[in-house]
Amino acid sequence: MVHRQWRGCDWVPLEDGDKVSLLLKTINDLKRDVAYLKTLVNRHERVIGQLSEKKRTRKRDPEPEPEPEQQPETEQQPIPEKEKAAEDPNEWFRAMRAALDEVGRASSPSVLPQ
Repeated sequence: MVHRQWRGCDWVPLEDGDKVSLLLKTINDLKRDVAYLKTLVNRHERVIGQLSEKKRTRKRDPEPEPEPEQQPETEQQPIPEKEKAAEDPNEWFRAMRAALDEVGRASSPSVLPQ
């Protein structure tokens, strides 16, 4: 069992061999973290390079913009009643209540069926 002793800023084992093994473990953990961060940096550099290449090709070869087609003007059609009801909130609530009454109300499990 490794006993540790407080040494200023961290817990350090009492024996020299344990101190060395703790430091080697810490160093290996840090190396692993650095290697992982290097792979992330390389991956992001590659993505940045791809994006900058796309940007350069877009500047060199601008795509011709399609001309907007002019749509023939249509005559104003009368607004359906449902849309008129949507304009007035009270009408909307009345329409919803009427629709719910047509469907019927679901009874809750605690109420006896009629």
